[in-house]
Amino acid sequence: MTDSPDHQTERPPDTDTGTGTDADAGTDADAGTDADAGTGTGTGRMWRHAARLVLSGLLLFAVYHLVRDVATTYFAADAVTLFAAGHRTHQWCQPVCDEVTMPLELLNIVTIPIALRRRPTGALGVLNLLSIPLWVLAWLLP
Repeated sequence: MTDSPDHQTERPPDTDTGTGTDADAGTDADAGTDADAGTGTGTGRMWRHAARLVLSGLLLFAVYHLVRDVATTYFAADAVTLFAAGHRTHQWCQPVCDEVTMPLELLNIVTIPIALRRRPTGALGVLNLLSIPLWVLAWLLP
């Protein structure tokens, strides 16, 4: 037999061959020829979905934190802080505690949607994922 296009059959992208391997299971638009895939076992797809989930959570956190900061700093509204478990005044950032996190929040809010439209493990995604230790550090400092 020859390998001409007439003799090759293409499987639709959403068809499962039933072999039980991860490589055949549920291909989607993100799967296939992917540099993250490694061995092709779906590990790359798992990490992309995990990164998307973490970035989405970080986006929600940044939006909430910015709304809370703006409301308490400029409008003296304490109703928003009712949901802020563990919120306290920090000593390390006095006297600019109210504004110190706003640039990081704005960076997250602007760049995470762009990263989610692209590959979440790209440069913008990694930049935002690296901001998580900064949030933890700011929360842990006295």
